[in-house]
Amino acid sequence: MPGGLILQRRDTIMTMPEVLDMAGPILEVLTWLCLPLGIILWVAAAVVARFQVAWISTQGVVYQDDGGIGVRWFDHLHEVHSALLEPGDARGLKAGHDLVVYYERRDPSLCRTTAPDSPGEPFLVVGRLLTAIGVAALASGFVLPLF
Repeated sequence: MPGGLILQRRDTIMTMPEVLDMAGPILEVLTWLCLPLGIILWVAAAVVARFQVAWISTQGVVYQDDGGIGVRWFDHLHEVHSALLEPGDARGLKAGHDLVVYYERRDPSLCRTTAPDSPGEPFLVVGRLLTAIGVAALASGFVLPLF
């Protein structure tokens, strides 16, 4: 074609060095995003765990009176406390049965029959995951130039 632009079609296949060249910036971004964020979430989980309500477990005894079915327990100061059970918690329990009770350390009259959830657990799980990704990306960034 005289006076025109000649375009040639070139089918290219990415070779391994080009893929490794692209992996470097991706690994660096993963390192800079995941590692600090994961460490921050670990610290947040530790702070939340430090200031959360302390629940103490003890053995309680089920009782039944005119008010319904309840549970009595001793706290860490050896004082007796009692509370009525919810109908769902009292199902299948009879007077005299032992029952694990979790009570609040600051106010032992507050109790529950199920193990309390840790409020910092989601922070801890996500923090561990992001930190692991960040450390793996950091290690891969150091190993990558060897190839």
